[in-house]
Amino acid sequence: MIEVEKLHKSFGENEILKGLDIEIKQGEKVVIIGPSGSGKSTFLRCLNYLEEPTSGRVKIEGHYFVDPHGKYNEKHIASLRTEVGMVFQRFNLFPNMTAIENVMAAQIKIRKKSKEEAKKTAEKYLIKVGLGERMDHYPRQLSGGQQQRVAIARALAMEPKVMLFDEATSALDPELVGEVLNVIRDLAREGMTMVLVTHEMRFAEEVGDRIIFMDKGVIVEEGHPKEFFHHPKHERTKAFINKVEHPELLKENVN
Repeated sequence: MIEVEKLHKSFGENEILKGLDIEIKQGEKVVIIGPSGSGKSTFLRCLNYLEEPTSGRVKIEGHYFVDPHGKYNEKHIASLRTEVGMVFQRFNLFPNMTAIENVMAAQIKIRKKSKEEAKKTAEKYLIKVGLGERMDHYPRQLSGGQQQRVAIARALAMEPKVMLFDEATSALDPELVGEVLNVIRDLAREGMTMVLVTHEMRFAEEVGDRIIFMDKGVIVEEGHPKEFFHHPKHERTKAFINKVEHPELLKENVN
């Protein structure tokens, strides 16, 4: 489904990703965790070429974003990018458009659907994320959780083959997190291929088929959720899990 080969990404002298090799299978749910600055979000953005790798290659269903000879073709990249939906930390909705108009827009512009077809698809996915009665509401009339669900519906309406979630709940108030996680859980149960960056450890253990722990631009450890969280092998992994699950220890150490 997705093959990543020797992926490097640098911003100036700062090397963020240091030669990642990852293969993600059809229907697999891969959860990426790690400390801030470890390269998780940059890796996701490289998967759909929102960030161009410094070197290395990304292949989606047998097709490289850039061909083996290194030729860059914006039309080719745009075509492959439509197969990879992405949900960001921020909702990025058009404030002057209703929920249904936000979900229709990319379908019309990129998928070249008619307004009628785009509207039908938008209705389908807004209902799917539990917003059937909020279709005509503007973003300012929706809670943060509802706005994020509109963003998920917008990505799903493009009918991608894989979904990327970059800390989809990090901008939400705690009481709104659950409604977004429930939508993602449903997608996982339906067999959608997903790559998720999250700080929600219990959620990661619940939905993931595989957990990847990144630190300083490399993969430190990966494995099955239960084995990973309950029997981590690497000392860096153990320290990270302990700090995330027991933040009170950090406060004691600081004091």
